[in-house]
Amino acid sequence: MSAMQSATLLDLLQARSRGDGAHRGYTFLADGEHESAWLSYADLDARARSLAASLHERIAPRSCIVLAYPPGLEFIAAFFAALYAGLVAVPACLPHPRKGGARLAAIAADCAAKNVLTTTTGARLLAAAARHVPALEALEITTTDSEPHLPSSAAPYARAESDTVAFLQYTSGSTRSPRGVQVSHANVLANLAAIHAAERNDVASRGVCWLPAYHDMGLIEGILQPLYGDFATWLMPHATFLQRPVRWLRAISRYRASVSGGPNFAYDACVRRVSDADVTGVDLSCWQVAYCGAEPVRAKTLDAFAARFERLGLRRSALRPVYGLAESTLLVTASEHTADTVRVRHADKRALERGLYVAAAEPAESMSLVSCGVPAEGVGLAILEPKTLSPVAVNHIGEIWVSGPSVAAGYYKKASNGRDPFVDVSIAGVQARWLCTGDLGIMIEGELYVTGRSKDIIILRGRKLHPQDIEHTVEQLRSPHISGVAAFTVDEAAAEGVVLLAELCGGDRIEPRTEQAYQAYADMIRAEVYREHEVALASLAFLPPGALARTSSGKLMRFRCKQDFVNAQLPLIARFDAPSHDAGSA
Repeated sequence: MSAMQSATLLDLLQARSRGDGAHRGYTFLADGEHESAWLSYADLDARARSLAASLHERIAPRSCIVLAYPPGLEFIAAFFAALYAGLVAVPACLPHPRKGGARLAAIAADCAAKNVLTTTTGARLLAAAARHVPALEALEITTTDSEPHLPSSAAPYARAESDTVAFLQYTSGSTRSPRGVQVSHANVLANLAAIHAAERNDVASRGVCWLPAYHDMGLIEGILQPLYGDFATWLMPHATFLQRPVRWLRAISRYRASVSGGPNFAYDACVRRVSDADVTGVDLSCWQVAYCGAEPVRAKTLDAFAARFERLGLRRSALRPVYGLAESTLLVTASEHTADTVRVRHADKRALERGLYVAAAEPAESMSLVSCGVPAEGVGLAILEPKTLSPVAVNHIGEIWVSGPSVAAGYYKKASNGRDPFVDVSIAGVQARWLCTGDLGIMIEGELYVTGRSKDIIILRGRKLHPQDIEHTVEQLRSPHISGVAAFTVDEAAAEGVVLLAELCGGDRIEPRTEQAYQAYADMIRAEVYREHEVALASLAFLPPGALARTSSGKLMRFRCKQDFVNAQLPLIARFDAPSHDAGSA
């Protein structure tokens, strides 16, 4: 059975294990550099069936089961074991030793999960977290690395259908509280086929991935796409990349990876933190698809990355911006393989504020928009006016709507208030189940340019501004050294204004700070934001390292930052408010 003939992920795994199942499928680099364990597809299938036998006896079918694993190959076996046992897998991040387990407890409560699969190491972390989050104590923990290996041939397994929910992918929570997306076997296989076609993968492909397995890109692209394409991949803990980004580039070179990628910040980290000495002997000529997504893609970042590593054999045509989201399994649009370089449009800033794309006449008045490519195989895409759901006029910005077999059935629990983003409706003559992404974008010559998020948009005196643009302006300043920025609006005394939170780097990377120095920093930031965007900040605050709320994958949780600011729950180092008459001016 080929991948295209598989009705479920279990069919796919069985087909791979019956084929050339003895060859190495997954290899784990525990320290990001050296091989520590590996699995063939035959070994994976046998181990998954064995675990499924014990799960089948203890847990009712269709129950949700949380998979909270440290980096490693044990997660992959547990994921397929859950499917074999007829359970709904729920990937989740293990609690941080110093940050408690509130998110994991909330996920378990949301999906009514009573059981957690993990390793002995993970169990210790959960036990420590339970001292701070009592709700975790009620969960039954199974350590799969200590489970006996039963004969896989004797292991029964539940028969899944293509429309059976395979797993819940909890959203990152970067724009709202995390919610569990119900992803079926059919959804996954359709999206894997789309990725396979967009990347032109085959059995000769090779992958490297450092993204967490509980992240949609890490699971779908990093773990399941190699299985679908029947090619080998090397996995590494995301912490090893964060500690030393050069490990990613070295792994690509060492294992001759053809496909690998990550969010924009990963490419930026390589530019800023990888020295020439670090990449001695590194050869990136093998890298054919360097996908970039999960957060706004910056033209400046990709251009700097290409310029920095072209001498190592990297081709600009390998850089492939993409757009996707968990509610559509993963991929929605992808840059075409025929593009020689990343496509960038220089838009007039004032026109963008009116929701219109006009090519900029002057560089100083322009904003760079990066193409995220064309709709992937089987994907329907529409740019709509949010209130009327009618297609926008040519060159107008609107809300991005998506249809197709990758669009999930919906959230595990329907929200008690707010608009359901999954709608059965006819749009542009296409009757289908459509997903309202909440993102804003524009189609130009058949390609998607994402311009922001409707929930985050800042409206001042009729102007529409995207917080990411203001944040990017501040992040580019050389001093002070800033590790994160959050911009949002607040309503105080009936006067709306823009607040900016600047998280400072730790250690001895910057000069000693004094009250006068903070005031000088604030003045410089205010001046730059006004110069670039004609926005006078109502309030500017400096925060210590780690103070800004982020998701488990590192994405800024802007709505949480706003809540923390309004509720006075931030450890402010210094705060500077504009005079009341100046707040909100532009």
